[in-house]
Amino acid sequence: MATWKTKLLGDNRFNFYRWIVQGVIIIAFSLWCVVTAISEGAFHSSTGTLLGAIYFVLLGQFGLALEAYCGRLAKHLDSENRKDDSNPKA
Repeated sequence: MATWKTKLLGDNRFNFYRWIVQGVIIIAFSLWCVVTAISEGAFHSSTGTLLGAIYFVLLGQFGLALEAYCGRLAKHLDSENRKDDSNPKA
């Protein structure tokens, strides 16, 4: 039985597209913050360079996690579509 939590937070098309849009917004905002920090001279010290390297590693990890989640969700949604197509409801 599907509860309201499953319908809202479960594997559905809304969450698939929502995470794609949210991922783009998060990455764009974080890149804006990095560009702002660079323009204010953040990379003139060794600490700023180290933080920049950590940022790019974390950005890559976030991108890989987002890709894995969206891929898993797309596979789940496609399997549901095939199951629905093979058993048409009268």
